[in-house]
Amino acid sequence: MKLSISALLLATVLATANAATNTASDVNGVKCIRPNIIGAGDGYGYGGYCCKTDDDCRVGCVNKICNGPGKFDFSVNPASY
Repeated sequence: MKLSISALLLATVLATANAATNTASDVNGVKCIRPNIIGAGDGYGYGGYCCKTDDDCRVGCVNKICNGPGKFDFSVNPASY
């Protein structure tokens, strides 16, 4: 009995961790990056982010995806360019 409870707990933890690391979303059949800005209207959406209207994006919302420049990746070492 202890083994089956442990296996169930492990499966739950793995499923939760997998869901937390997946940032891609399917909005109306379109893949986009989903930070929690959809419908916020704050204009912080970078290129590739999901959106409802132009107000969610830095540039504009086209087919539920922000267009324009992508978010700068600070984890990239500039010396590697």
